[in-house]
Amino acid sequence: MNKDKLLVYPILILALSLIFVNYAHAQNNDSLITTNKTLDPWNIRLCESSTVNLEVIVSDEKATVRKKMDIVLVMDHSYSMFEYKDGRMDEAQAAAISFIDERDPVYDNLALVRFSTNAELQENLKNIYYPIRDTINGYYHDSFSDYTNIEDAINEATDELTSSRARDEAVKFIILVSDGGVNRPLNNGDEDKAYAKLRALDAADGADNENIIIYTIAAGETNSDRDLLQNIAAKTGGESFEATEPGDLIAAFEAISESVTNIVITDAEVIDILRPEFNIVPGSFNPVPAAVNTLVDGKTEIVWEVGVFTAGETRTFLYQITPTNVGDVQIIDSYPDSGVEFIDSEGSIQQYPFDGVDLDVSSTCNEEDGNGGDDGDGGIGGPGDGDDGNSGGDADNNNNDENSNGDGDDNSDNSDGDVAGDFTTETYRVALTPVVNGFSKGTALGLGNVDESTAAAILGDLDIEGDATPCLDPTLWWLLYLLQSFIHFAVYSLINEANVNKRNVFYVSQIANAAVFVVIFLKYFCPWWDYLISLGIGIVFLYVTKNKLDNAAENKA
Repeated sequence: MNKDKLLVYPILILALSLIFVNYAHAQNNDSLITTNKTLDPWNIRLCESSTVNLEVIVSDEKATVRKKMDIVLVMDHSYSMFEYKDGRMDEAQAAAISFIDERDPVYDNLALVRFSTNAELQENLKNIYYPIRDTINGYYHDSFSDYTNIEDAINEATDELTSSRARDEAVKFIILVSDGGVNRPLNNGDEDKAYAKLRALDAADGADNENIIIYTIAAGETNSDRDLLQNIAAKTGGESFEATEPGDLIAAFEAISESVTNIVITDAEVIDILRPEFNIVPGSFNPVPAAVNTLVDGKTEIVWEVGVFTAGETRTFLYQITPTNVGDVQIIDSYPDSGVEFIDSEGSIQQYPFDGVDLDVSSTCNEEDGNGGDDGDGGIGGPGDGDDGNSGGDADNNNNDENSNGDGDDNSDNSDGDVAGDFTTETYRVALTPVVNGFSKGTALGLGNVDESTAAAILGDLDIEGDATPCLDPTLWWLLYLLQSFIHFAVYSLINEANVNKRNVFYVSQIANAAVFVVIFLKYFCPWWDYLISLGIGIVFLYVTKNKLDNAAENKA
């Protein structure tokens, strides 16, 4: 009976290991959002750049709790909206009224602002919509002007959304419809369109500071301010639409209605932290972040203020980086502040990190890379080859020989040539390791991993050069221990008195297995809790199997 029980133990432990592996995958699949971080390309020369791609994928499950919304419709009432015979004002009226009809007075309060030379609050926030409909329908009977003042329009809407009539718990929106041609306010009495655009962007910043999201619709083929309207929306985490064809205005309002109704995430920020060893390529951001900050330790913090995410939405955030040095393989710190932070539909603060990615940087640079030559040592520059001051067309100079004449060979200094020699690489880890604080991603057991500073301290005590490395995927540990458990199970099932002398094979396999685990652990260090618990399971395996080996040996004797 005791032997039968012993046989059951490894099977139970195997089953538990499989459950843990499945649980690790379930944690990723059941999330409200999924975050991905990739590099394209992942291996570059020192002189080249790589694109960092941050992707946020929102689950397509609809919000379980309907958000309350305070919305101000801001309608362009300048002469150009009526002048063109493309029916843009007729369609704008119809689209706005259709949007109003889709609102729910239990959740949604609406207000109306119209603007031309100046802006006017025509209807304040309320959940009774017919006065707003009537006002919009009467636009043809009202006076209008030749001027467009988007700054005043945004400020007027912002004032209403920050007034006592606005609800603290409501998500706040401005929907701005304009055919462009911004030319107000005046600049010291003179019409200055560039000045008017800057003032409009300042007004958008003011709205963003109040957590107001602006959607913009550029009406008409002749709209001269599409870029301005796009920038206004981008500053506040909203979206911009173009309405150049019949039906586009109605489609834009329908898209906005769908978006605001299916909001599952609000107050969202996407944050990435970059080491000092990398430079950001100017003008490479897409979209443009709200802030790029240099931190005290020399790292760069990039912040996109996204605002809201809707169910099933996917957004990407791109920028390019260039490395500043090469060398042996180095360990790049992890960043607990890199990730996505937001408020979900139930009002809870959520944090999700970005996973780690590696960038391999070769020390070679081609002539076309602007390094002054065809060598590849990434040195500080010099005549003809861009390396450490040597002359000629050498290709490697990895020996740092100041007397070399560019022979492309580490062992000769006399023959001229440009044959590429060996080059070094280093791996930059440009992302986040699971940590205890900040954006802490659970392990296979749902536990937090050891933080970076503790890992570095322990590695220092072990006299191991370098900082702590990024964690392995917890699933990998369990797959490795599954392999070990199968070995134990096979040995346990096959051993008897007749072949007990072959137990040395088992011991050798376990020593080799343990060595592999120690090497991987010292290189990647964490996941810490997964390692300890799986190590405990391994000890149980070893104890059970060793007992059977000892009993078999005694019985044979």
